[in-house]
Amino acid sequence: MKRTIIIIVASIVIVGMAFGIMRFLASQKELPAVKKAPEITRYVKTVDVAYDNIIAEVNGKGRVVAKSMVDVVAEGSGKIIKGDVPLKASQRFKKGDVLLSIYKDEVELALKARKSNFLNLVANILPDIKIDFGQNYSDFVGFFNSIDVDSDLPGLPQYDSSQLKMFLASRNILPEYYSIKKDELALKRYTVHAPFNGSFSQVNREVGAYVNMGAAVAMAMRTDVVEVEVAVDADYAGFIGIGDKVVLSGESTWKGTVVRKSDFIDEQTQSAVVYVEIKEGILPKPGQYVEATFTGKQVDDVMEIPRRAVFNFDEVYTIVNGRLKTRKINVVKRNEGTLFFNGIEAGSVLVVQPLVGVSEGAKVSRLRDAPEK
Repeated sequence: MKRTIIIIVASIVIVGMAFGIMRFLASQKELPAVKKAPEITRYVKTVDVAYDNIIAEVNGKGRVVAKSMVDVVAEGSGKIIKGDVPLKASQRFKKGDVLLSIYKDEVELALKARKSNFLNLVANILPDIKIDFGQNYSDFVGFFNSIDVDSDLPGLPQYDSSQLKMFLASRNILPEYYSIKKDELALKRYTVHAPFNGSFSQVNREVGAYVNMGAAVAMAMRTDVVEVEVAVDADYAGFIGIGDKVVLSGESTWKGTVVRKSDFIDEQTQSAVVYVEIKEGILPKPGQYVEATFTGKQVDDVMEIPRRAVFNFDEVYTIVNGRLKTRKINVVKRNEGTLFFNGIEAGSVLVVQPLVGVSEGAKVSRLRDAPEK
């Protein structure tokens, strides 16, 4: 037993001495030098910063709407009579065409009866005018002779005498005259004329139907001029002025003119509405969506670069002594694929491509300086 213990202890001592000698020898060996990875030069697209005066275009999308939409309303009661064009949806008409008439024979006859009675009133006062107001007699005789029950009443003779005025009023000449003139205007409204070139966008009554005064018979839409409601970013609405020329594109291309702008900003979209008028060529249809390019105004001392060259909204990379350096810029205007900026020194070398996996201080060189392969 004692012998066994001695053998075990001796074995442990021998193993420990061997491990110690191995560590000592290992510590005496020199470690190989660690090679430092060579710094890679990255070649990037660049431009020299140079400012200029640039015309800033503004882009937007909008919907075509009719220039005018009016209700065709019956201003009298009666049966609808066909006008110069059929009373049907999408029917085209020209300015001045009779769109419809309301049956008015009875009203016309009643008006003729009133004019006949008025003739009698004027005939009865002529002898008194001849005696008391002789200087006006010929004028009133001419007025009497010019009255035609089938035409509008002529204008009353001119006079300066307050006594004659009182005489005409007392004989019911003035009230009856103006009452007939009012009825003449009302009779004209039984016929509805087209206020512009257009078409019926909606028809509510057919020819032959009976309508009451004030009933909406149809909706008329102007077709020789259209407008486009273009939503523009509120920050750039100031670049657009009344009278500016606009190019609109969709299924075709049109030229338009800015006719007005909204005085408020939409709370949800933060945009202003600009109204563009088109009145030349084959016009786009109401309801159609188009893209608008506004000429805009001149912006001084700016440079245009791709938007992809900018990160963190207003930061770019420049090259200083062969190293990347981050700079902040002043963004003047953002376009769809580019932006206008200033705020860094002219002549600076600006990186105009997006960089991935690099940081400030990285070694770079201009792409034009890359060695040929």
